[in-house]
Amino acid sequence: MMMYGAISGGARNALPISALLVVEVVVGVAVVSIGLVNDLRWQVLLLACLLLAAIVLVSAEPLQTVVFIFVLSMTTQVGMNIPKGPAWHHGGAADVFQLYVYDLLFLASVGIWLMRGAVQRRQSWRIDLVDAAPLGFLAWSTMTVSYSVSPSHSIFQIYLMVKVYLFYIFVRHWAENRRNTATIELALAAGLVIQSLIIFAQFFTQESIGLLGPMEDRTVWFRGEIFNRPGGTIGSDQAVGSYLGLVLPLALAGLLSRLPPRQRALHGGALILGVVALLMTLSRAGWIQFGVAVFVFGLVFVRKISLRGFLLATSVVGALALAILGHTDIGELVQMRLLEFSEVSTFGRLDLFGVAWSMIEANPIFGVGLNTFRFVAPQYDTTGITLVTPVAVHNIPLLLWSETGTVGLFLFFAFPFLVGWRLWAYQRLAGGPMAASACGILAGLVGFFAGGLFDVNYAHQLNIVHFWVVAGLGMAITRMESEAQGLRLAHECRKSTEAA
Repeated sequence: MMMYGAISGGARNALPISALLVVEVVVGVAVVSIGLVNDLRWQVLLLACLLLAAIVLVSAEPLQTVVFIFVLSMTTQVGMNIPKGPAWHHGGAADVFQLYVYDLLFLASVGIWLMRGAVQRRQSWRIDLVDAAPLGFLAWSTMTVSYSVSPSHSIFQIYLMVKVYLFYIFVRHWAENRRNTATIELALAAGLVIQSLIIFAQFFTQESIGLLGPMEDRTVWFRGEIFNRPGGTIGSDQAVGSYLGLVLPLALAGLLSRLPPRQRALHGGALILGVVALLMTLSRAGWIQFGVAVFVFGLVFVRKISLRGFLLATSVVGALALAILGHTDIGELVQMRLLEFSEVSTFGRLDLFGVAWSMIEANPIFGVGLNTFRFVAPQYDTTGITLVTPVAVHNIPLLLWSETGTVGLFLFFAFPFLVGWRLWAYQRLAGGPMAASACGILAGLVGFFAGGLFDVNYAHQLNIVHFWVVAGLGMAITRMESEAQGLRLAHECRKSTEAA
């Protein structure tokens, strides 16, 4: 007997989803059957397809369920590189295509959403200036491939940009009501809980947590022993610290929002666990990022909404953090990191700043090519820093400026500036039910780029995908408010006409 899912929310517009589920399962089996069946990561992808099929079959709201799992799975970063021809392996170039569990879930979300739109005959796609800004940067970056010293690395970054832009467009248009935005916010909070628990396990066991929590070789000397810094699901303490700094303000916003008690409890729990996990990462850039975000949140939130709620929430979390710092090993480690001075870390960053500036002076308009800083840096290095730390410059503006030139720098930052401006304008004009969420998103984005002045947080996939999904959520909120204002204005005009 054929099974049906109420994709459009009503029996009249229900669509059969059996075909979609069969396609997913067949694709999953085919992927594992091409000679990689013994690879655990590919088996995880297959199991994800089967689990998705089972969940959608029993769910009353399959689209919301799949979107929730899609956003939640972005935290895990479980996936696999797609094999490619030998041409791409020349010189040890990066893999051009990567497949993650959340990629499959995203395709399923889009497929169900488009089928629902076809049934309801609704046209939801609308591209405005904010949506078009990243396309300009994408076109310019594609042009840089023509003179890139490593085309495969540039193409990989372009592929990643296209993917996350589609994530943004989907979230921006799907989250068309409070229920859908709450679904994404809850998924981000649940992901924050998972990430925090993995960091706890890494911190106390000093070991990797299977596929979900690899450990990077970044250590500190603590009490005469080597201490491994937890890196969460991505295996990088700096990257996961930046991720926590981005999503923690949203958890704070959820706690202060007009949500049901259980949802607010989830956000509150995620906030507490996330703050403790952020301390455990020992990432000073992450601490700075979160501090800036909380400061911005306080400036915007208390001016428009509630000083008492903000002070109460931050006081409770702050008191808990101080108690942990004062009575556990975490406090000693944090103090050590704050007082620690690393010549390589400090002067190495400054030397890389000089390398980046030399690149900019030599290539001010076009740059040296997207995602190629590490390969070109030795040509502009006068201090030998690239031999000690062959990494990208720890500063997002300098990195983009050196790789894509002045034009690329302007096109890239046009997008976060426009998103931030929309959120700021929303705060000035509205104090509706989603005002706290808008505050959290604005604070998270400002903190993200503040942290990016000292780190390469945008270079990690965990942060890139979350940045674009959070930006899409922010644009969805501003869109809903503008449409609501239009309806209110039309209603007032109609009442005025009837009265006349």
